[in-house]
Amino acid sequence: MKTIRKVLILIILAGSSFLAAAQDFPMSVSLRGGYTNAVGFQIFTGEMKATEGLLSLRDQGIQLNVIRERYIPVFTGKSDHFFLCFGYGGHLGYEWRRDYHPSDLLPSHHFRSGPVIGFNGMAGLEYAFYKVPLSLGVQYLPYASFSTTRIFRMNLWDFGLVLRYRFFIKS
Repeated sequence: MKTIRKVLILIILAGSSFLAAAQDFPMSVSLRGGYTNAVGFQIFTGEMKATEGLLSLRDQGIQLNVIRERYIPVFTGKSDHFFLCFGYGGHLGYEWRRDYHPSDLLPSHHFRSGPVIGFNGMAGLEYAFYKVPLSLGVQYLPYASFSTTRIFRMNLWDFGLVLRYRFFIKS
C-alpha cells in the first residue's frame, strides 16, 4: 500500500506540473484496453506534439509511463479526422510475481516483488470526432523492462484500443 501511495503522489505532482505549464493547450484523458490497461492524461505542448502520462497495470504490477508523441494527419484527401501518432518514452513502477515450484518436496508458491524501470515505443492510428470531443484509436505500445524480479522483459505484441476525451483549460 505504501508503494501505491507513493505512485499516486508522483502522478498528482506530475499532473500538476502539466497544468501549471498549460496556456490554451488542448488536453485529454484516456482509457486504454489491451495487454497494458491504462488511464492517461495528455497535453499538447506544441503543433501536433504531445506528452502523455499513463498509469498502467501490466505484468502483475503498476507503472507510470511518460511518452512524447507526435501526430501527423493521414488520408487527408478523403478525411481530415485520421491521425498517425508515434512516440517514445519510459516507465517506472513496481511489479509482483508469483512463481509455482512443483519440484519442491511440497509444491509451493513463492511471491516476489520489486521495482521496474524501462522504455516504451508507441505507434497508432486515431480517429478524431469533431462534433463531440472524443477520439478512438488503435495503439501499438512495445516496451522493454528491467526489474529485480525478472531481470529483463520485452513485449513486442502490446496492442490496444484507446478512447480519449479532449478538453481545453485556459490559464
